[in-house]
Amino acid sequence: MKLPLSLHARIALLAMAMVAAVIAFSVGAISSVIEGAVADNIDVKMDTQIRILSHALDGGQRLMPAALHAYVDLDHPPAGWGWDVQTPGGHWARGVMPGAVEYPIPRIHPDGDIYSGRGTSNDGHLIRIRRIDPGASSPGTRILVISPRHLIDRELTRVLREVYKVMAQVMLVLIVATALQLRVGLRPLRKLVQDVARVRNGQAPRLPERQPADIQPLASEINALVDRNRAGLETARLNAAHLAHAVKTPLATLMLQLEHEDASQEARALVTSVAERVAHHLHRARSAAIRLGPRARTQVAPVACEVVSTMRLIHRHRAIAVATALDSPCAVAVDSEDLAEMLGNLVDNAARYAHSRVTISAQEQGEELILTVEDDGDGIPADELAHALTPGVRLEDASEGYGFGLSIVRDLAQLYGGSLILESADGGGLKARLNLPL
Repeated sequence: MKLPLSLHARIALLAMAMVAAVIAFSVGAISSVIEGAVADNIDVKMDTQIRILSHALDGGQRLMPAALHAYVDLDHPPAGWGWDVQTPGGHWARGVMPGAVEYPIPRIHPDGDIYSGRGTSNDGHLIRIRRIDPGASSPGTRILVISPRHLIDRELTRVLREVYKVMAQVMLVLIVATALQLRVGLRPLRKLVQDVARVRNGQAPRLPERQPADIQPLASEINALVDRNRAGLETARLNAAHLAHAVKTPLATLMLQLEHEDASQEARALVTSVAERVAHHLHRARSAAIRLGPRARTQVAPVACEVVSTMRLIHRHRAIAVATALDSPCAVAVDSEDLAEMLGNLVDNAARYAHSRVTISAQEQGEELILTVEDDGDGIPADELAHALTPGVRLEDASEGYGFGLSIVRDLAQLYGGSLILESADGGGLKARLNLPL
């Protein structure tokens, strides 16, 4: 599918087209003016010769050649020049003779009864003609003076060559000016894009109120949309929290009670199935809340320290060292409560199976932050790593919990566009890699 042109490209193309049109019109107009000026200089000489020939007519009937001896250019015309006189009394001509000639109307460069023509000579060269038809003063009389066209073309080419150089420089200046105008003129739009990205990334709550008049309505509509989405986000989060409080706690209590009373496997399976469905719908509700409004930004180090403190209390009966190796500052585009839940589940799972050590580290890679939780326990066989992420599955029957921790971490990570990958650690144990967007 062909993508529409950007505003920058549209304005640039339109500006270049207008510049080209103006330059072309200017060159045409200048060429016409220059041609007229050059032709006028030659016409002065040709018109003078016409008047001399007119005065050399005896009573307007016959040409007196002796009257032309004093005028060398008429008595012996230069190469490419010529004249032709026709009267009721005869026909006289010297030099180049006209061939196919036209006399455009309206007349070209008229001067009294004298006007111009153009065409070719009898030997095929381009010529310019000045002609006079005395009319009533001398019926049937026609006087022509012929000059070579190249006298005009040569001078016109020389002058136009300089004009083209100047016009090229003018065009370059106009293109640079247009580019500068586009850069300055579209700067508010580029800034608006950056401001929208800041809102989306959670770096700003709304777009700045002060905007150019042309884009102020757009900014106001975006701010109204942000406010509405924020209200929807709060409502969705509140509903999700109420639902979690109303359902998850009783279910957890029921599962503990069934285990304590050594209930049948069928009863446990039924409750597990209900818990899975509840977890699924809670994740859907949380997904709707996450996708509303701007993206959150959370510093990892404070959340990790709080999780570590909590896990040290929970597993205080075991000699497990929980260490962190985090760069500061280190932020991800994840809600702080969701980040705490993901890290808490991973660290709790690692502490259960570790022999003596759990390590939390982080590393930026492209547009993601890779949070790694590694333990030195016995690990999980490679063929069971994928199975460990299945909701409700415990790889060891003797372990605590109900097998939802890792699957919840995976689902939450996917809601933010991230992922959870389980690997075998180099020295044994399990390595959980949590990839989250920056």
